[in-house]
Amino acid sequence: MVIDNISNPASPTFVSQINTNLNNPGMTYLQGRYLYVANIGSTAGLAVIDVSNPANPNYVGEVDTNLSTPTSVFVAGRYAYITSSGNNSLTTFDLGGTYDQQLQAGGAN
Repeated sequence: MVIDNISNPASPTFVSQINTNLNNPGMTYLQGRYLYVANIGSTAGLAVIDVSNPANPNYVGEVDTNLSTPTSVFVAGRYAYITSSGNNSLTTFDLGGTYDQQLQAGGAN
C-alpha cells in the first residue's frame, strides 16, 4: 500500500509505503487512525493498518472473516460491515472498543 500526499491534487507526492502481506487487497475504508482493507485473496479477511503517522504506517493485524470474496468494507463506530460477492451477504463484525454519542474509541485486537 502506498500513501501519497494529495493536498495539491495537481501534484501528488509520495509519503510512504507498507507491505500489507494480503493476497488480493480490495476496497479500503478509513476511520480515524485506522485503514480497514477487505482482503479478497485466499485468506478472505479484514486487515487493519494504523495510519495515524502517514510517514510510518503500521500493520495492526488481520481477522479471518470466513467470507468468500469480501468485496467492500464500511466502518461506523465499533462495527465493520463487509459485503461478500462469494456468498452474496452482508456481515457485521464488532471491532471492540467503546461507543457513545459524545465519544468514540475503537480497537482492533
